[in-house]
Amino acid sequence: MKQTFLKSAIAIALSAGIAGCGGGGAATGVTGHVILDYVSGATVTLEDKSGSTVATASTSTDGKYTFDTTVSAGTYKLHSTGGTYVSEANTSKGSIPAADLCAYVSITGGGAPTFNLSSLTTFACHYAEGSSGDKAEKAKEGYKKLKELFGFDESVDLASLLPSYDPTLFKAGDPKATFALVLGMFETLAERWGITPSKLYAALAKDFSDGTFDGKEGNTTISGIKTTILSDLVSSLDVYLHATGTKLSDENATEAAKDSNATEEIRGGVSGGASAGSGLNVGSSGAVTTLSADGKQYVLVAARSKLLVGFDITDPQHPTDINYTTLNTHITDEGLS
Repeated sequence: MKQTFLKSAIAIALSAGIAGCGGGGAATGVTGHVILDYVSGATVTLEDKSGSTVATASTSTDGKYTFDTTVSAGTYKLHSTGGTYVSEANTSKGSIPAADLCAYVSITGGGAPTFNLSSLTTFACHYAEGSSGDKAEKAKEGYKKLKELFGFDESVDLASLLPSYDPTLFKAGDPKATFALVLGMFETLAERWGITPSKLYAALAKDFSDGTFDGKEGNTTISGIKTTILSDLVSSLDVYLHATGTKLSDENATEAAKDSNATEEIRGGVSGGASAGSGLNVGSSGAVTTLSADGKQYVLVAARSKLLVGFDITDPQHPTDINYTTLNTHITDEGLS
């Protein structure tokens, strides 16, 4: 009897010791970055399902945070507040206040998992909050929509992605390069709309709660942003690609980015979202729609053999073609033609 009791006591003690060392479905050293550009001095909190704070950390100058505590397996919300960064759209302004960012994450235990916070994770976060069910799983649905829109491969993990301005990565369509362009594109959009990036991201997060960027929450127009957001994003990307004093230009990556797979993927995805929002059916030969954005006029035509054809007709005497190669390839692959 004593021997049996002793064995049981030892087993319980060993089990407790293992759990205390981060086993049994727990993780130690959860880490990541806060990214608009890298956000310094932000406070990052990890909250459980009840909203209670489980861990807190601050970001260093490279935007990195690390939680030293052991975290049990489960679904959590990461939340970043405060901090500053230098906007890629206007580096001459110096450091500016960062937007509040969030992400829903699933911790399964073991190792030191990496979870970044960015504008994209924040959009997916608000999409999850607009849906019922497990928030981390719903956020994955939001990520899928964002990856389709901005030309990321389905296998890319947006919650662990870091941007890169390496010129060699743009030609290859590397997701790090695509992410860098997306960040610059949104910052440029805020600059052109005349609002702070913080206000832009807050409004767009609300906008994307239904899974689309249309300037509306349900049927209600959101204050501070336009319903032409997708077409404005396309033109903002072009403005960013020709800007100076950015990381893109400082790294001599501008020319590589202008004619890159990464740029074409973003243009194709966002332009496709804009045309879908306009109600254009690419399978209906001869269907025509128009778009207006930032003082420019566009015509989109569904030409059955060529799929989607677009023209910038701002100057009706000198219309210019819009490149939809990537979008039309996607349409063909999906069997929509």
